Amino acid sequence: MTSEVTVPDRLPATLPARSRTLPKEERQVGEPPLSGTETRPETAADEVTLNPQRSGNWLIGLVLTAAVCGTGWYFQEHWWPQVQSLLGPRAPAEKPPVRAIPVGTAQVRQQDLNIYLNGLGTVTPLKTVTIRSRVEGELLNIAFTEGQMVNEGDLLAEIDKRTFELQRDQAMGQLARDQAALSSAKYTLERYEQLLKEKIIPPQQVQEQQALVQQTEGSIKTAQALIDNAELQITYCRITAPVSGRIGLRMV
Repeated sequence: MTSEVTVPDRLPATLPARSRTLPKEERQVGEPPLSGTETRPETAADEVTLNPQRSGNWLIGLVLTAAVCGTGWYFQEHWWPQVQSLLGPRAPAEKPPVRAIPVGTAQVRQQDLNIYLNGLGTVTPLKTVTIRSRVEGELLNIAFTEGQMVNEGDLLAEIDKRTFELQRDQAMGQLARDQAALSSAKYTLERYEQLLKEKIIPPQQVQEQQALVQQTEGSIKTAQALIDNAELQITYCRITAPVSGRIGLRMV
């Protein structure tokens, strides 16, 4: 047997008209017994709603908690030492064992230490010498390379000297001829002087012989000068370093 429950015509505006199933034990006294279940409208007490003010308070609390934690972390250097002093001294950390460093030995010696500086710039030497040949001839030997270190007096180049040796030999032959002519002129002068004393020849002839002797002596000096000049040219055929330094560009 079932009974119907009449829903009021007018409900509160804030509550929706919904129904739910009530168990048998919730029936009011005086109502006829029900064989099943019945439906009735819910009241304001039965409605469960969310409160927006409660959710806003929860968000504000979270923001305040984050601000307090950040402030404490920022000023940690001020309050953390006091907390450590209250907690007591910490146990000293154990130092790691000292690592053995291998040591090698070498014989002590004294030598120059080469220091190289790499960079762009202009090198200005203390002395600059441009070497040119004083004589002309065939270049027979070049005894250096560009960039080589040389000492004063080291051989740099050699020029063919055979031409100057021939000139020297020719001057030496002329010198020998002039020396022989001088000896003959002197012998003749001595005879003329003896004949002059005996008044056999005139004085003019003796004076001419004296001039011939002086002329021969001049020829001997010229020949000797030619020999010395040839010897000098021969020395110029051997080019040596005037100063110690580094050889630059070679222009032959």
